[in-house]
Amino acid sequence: MRTVARILAGCVVAGSALVGWACSAEDVAVPDDPVLASGQQVYQVRCASCHGLAGTGGLGPPLAGIVTERYPDVADNIALVANGIPGTSMRAFDTILSPEEITAVVRYTRESL
Repeated sequence: MRTVARILAGCVVAGSALVGWACSAEDVAVPDDPVLASGQQVYQVRCASCHGLAGTGGLGPPLAGIVTERYPDVADNIALVANGIPGTSMRAFDTILSPEEITAVVRYTRESL
């Protein structure tokens, strides 16, 4: 019985965290630039669960303020998102996102986080 109670308590905590994340996503300002706005939407749906809504990290490394340092060449950054990093949890998005969506999310992480 205690095990069931612990599992249910864990589900409540996890559910509360998801509700908090969903509510905070609504509070994020949408950029005026349509490409950045598209990149923000892609980021929130595909990236924020690992890298955090504000890019501060979580399951994945932080991105905010450091993407351009790690990947000064935007083409390398695009290739990373498209191809992923083998052997890590960073999956390839080239079969999930269009080239335009990949470019938009890369711009968003470089310019807005």
